[in-house]
Amino acid sequence: MKLKTIIFTAIGLCSFSTLSVNAQSAKPKESTDSIKIGYIDKELLVMQLPDMLWVQDSLIKVENSYASLYQQMEAERSRKIEELIKTKDNLTENMLMLKQKEINDLSQNMQFLEKIAMQDYQTIRQNLEAPLHQKVDSVLELIGKEYKFTYITKVRWIDPMTNKPIEIMVPAGENVMPIAQKKLGLIIR
Repeated sequence: MKLKTIIFTAIGLCSFSTLSVNAQSAKPKESTDSIKIGYIDKELLVMQLPDMLWVQDSLIKVENSYASLYQQMEAERSRKIEELIKTKDNLTENMLMLKQKEINDLSQNMQFLEKIAMQDYQTIRQNLEAPLHQKVDSVLELIGKEYKFTYITKVRWIDPMTNKPIEIMVPAGENVMPIAQKKLGLIIR
């Protein structure tokens, strides 16, 4: 009796698993026919926008402002070092320590300025570029709907550690860059 139960159970499982395999193999075939993939180098598209020139000019101004402030601090530090060298023989030990502390404080402030400048630059850059990325995202969404793309994927990402592009293998699909450039009114030669 146990043997019959095991055999019937085994036959039932085999036939059930065959049905589910056939059902699973049928689904991807149907769904792959309706999947349409597009790809784009979104970062390149953003860089091609005319507004990007204004963003870059604004970032250069920020960079120059911080560079000017840093140069002023560096000149002040150099002046204090020269002054210390000239007058060190006439200073008491406490006065000498005080002058050295001033120089060290300026050096620390310069390091702090570098850190703040980098953070500020990144924040300003992200804020200035955000509308451009939103504009491109909106156009890509419109292209996706209009041309019935299931997915539009990026073919390049920016490495957050180095801020350099990471190229990836181009996926199978349609390059939507020309469509996006046309929708954005970009003239590409």
